Amino acid sequence: MKPTLVITMGATGSGKSKLAKKMIELLGLNKSRFFLIDDYVENDPSYKKSIKKFTQRKNSRSKLRKPSKKTLKYFEKSYFKSRNKGCQVGLKKKSIPKKKCIDLDADGCNRLMDIELNSAILSGENIIFETTGGYYPKWIIKVINKCSNHNIVIAGLKVSLKNLIKRNTRRSIDGFDLFIKDMTGPAFRLPDITEKALLTQTKNLNKTLKGIVMNGCIKSNKKNKKNKKNIEYCSKYSIDRLIIFDNNTNMRVIHDSN
Repeated sequence: MKPTLVITMGATGSGKSKLAKKMIELLGLNKSRFFLIDDYVENDPSYKKSIKKFTQRKNSRSKLRKPSKKTLKYFEKSYFKSRNKGCQVGLKKKSIPKKKCIDLDADGCNRLMDIELNSAILSGENIIFETTGGYYPKWIIKVINKCSNHNIVIAGLKVSLKNLIKRNTRRSIDGFDLFIKDMTGPAFRLPDITEKALLTQTKNLNKTLKGIVMNGCIKSNKKNKKNKKNIEYCSKYSIDRLIIFDNNTNMRVIHDSN
């Protein structure tokens, strides 16, 4: 049986972790490997040190309720510092793979994830790769075509802006409380969850999902394949299946290309 790559797409706080479990159940996948860059960053010692420093500030918890630009900037700087330069402990334990499916030009946590993703692809493991769905992920489909024969499934998650705002309100507070109780665990993030940012994510996700359907990116759907613009959208990097869920109340399928 061919292994499967599931690319999940959803805005911050839409329920991508729940979606991943749903896809594993729906497709009958065993021993799937999860890849999300945030997991690497949140477990990086340098990031945890930076967030611990923030929690020791006066009124740090209350600052998460309606974060100022200064607070958002602190978390953004800490996040990208670890993403681009962190995870050094993990990297020391890794050797450069002989076969490179992925360009290993990045550094930090990005590099560590790329090395482990490269290994999972070559090993033929089932893979869950989380994204916000801001664009069509040709790069990873290209990698799969180069090194493996995975089935490729994209799973999109639609949630209203109102519900996204509501769900994101307490995420950082809950993360703060968990981190304070046990600082050996992952540190929490504070992404930009303003209404403007969530609206942008939602619009980009909708555009990507619509583009997949309208531009003939699903192998069983040859619609508009001869249109030059459409060919450029997904090129020869098509997928096997697209499933879209609504997660405003109970998660349910609202579109399945099969």
